[in-house]
Amino acid sequence: FMTDIIEVETKDHARLSLTLCYSWKFDVTNRSDPAEVDKLFKINDFIGDACKNLAAKIRASVSKIPFEVFHQNSASIVKSAVFGLNENMTTNNFLKFNSNNLVIINVDVNSQEPINSKTRE
Repeated sequence: FMTDIIEVETKDHARLSLTLCYSWKFDVTNRSDPAEVDKLFKINDFIGDACKNLAAKIRASVSKIPFEVFHQNSASIVKSAVFGLNENMTTNNFLKFNSNNLVIINVDVNSQEPINSKTRE
């Protein structure tokens, strides 16, 4: 697991702090291929890089949605942002970073809190 806290802003400029928890694993399909195994060690800070990438996807998605819609559907919106949608417009089951074979298999929104006191009220 890895946890990240990010700030997002909705379409109507409500700023929120999200605490997210990601489940992940490395997926090496051919363990006898040295190049495939070496990918695991290509990125020094794979957690930091993954969190930055995922946060950017989530911020981009949330910025298109009004606060009330996000507040009511935050889990599905975040999952769709992280995993993307397939041709049937349903959320994919995982996200794989081919650069190091890191696979994100789940994301949970542990908390969402408005940053602005007026929004909180």
